[in-house]
Amino acid sequence: LPAAVTDLLTRLYDIIAVLPEDTQFKLADLGYYFRGINLMRLENIEQLRLLYRELLFIAGCVRHENSMRADLVLAYALNSKLAASGNVVVTGQGCYNTDVDAGGDVKVWGTVRGGYISSNKGAVVLGEAGSEIGIKTSVRVSAGQHVYIGRVHPGVRIFVGRQRILVSEPASYVHVYFDSRGRLQFSHLPVMT
Repeated sequence: LPAAVTDLLTRLYDIIAVLPEDTQFKLADLGYYFRGINLMRLENIEQLRLLYRELLFIAGCVRHENSMRADLVLAYALNSKLAASGNVVVTGQGCYNTDVDAGGDVKVWGTVRGGYISSNKGAVVLGEAGSEIGIKTSVRVSAGQHVYIGRVHPGVRIFVGRQRILVSEPASYVHVYFDSRGRLQFSHLPVMT
């Protein structure tokens, strides 16, 4: 039990500041009693029961927080790391040298150049991906999801599930997905020069 509580405290360390104040105090109590030999300082079984109830309460709070989706909407991102449990929507110029991790859909109306876009349970819709000089850019969705890109440049890597497409020539109106037979499809129009 002490190891499990210590592991829980380690995992909660990053979010402890956003937890309610009384929950922070309960975590401090748990940390005090379950680190080192302090467990021996418990005076009776009722104190242990109280700590157990506090632990159940904290676990419920964390489960509730994890079940809530948080969306992220911004105009543009530069040299950034973005993460949201819900959707990420970039309404302006785009993302440059930026890593995006989303639980839901990712929509970037502008350009994605450098870094990666990753959607765990949603689709990815991009205005443009990559650059003419081949800046490393990756797009990833889970199997069963779709990638739509208005214009894509050579060198862009698109992952759907475990399969990958490396774009070798400029293309527009790109749609990448698994068809009904489980084959990865790359439908697009060539770019007219």
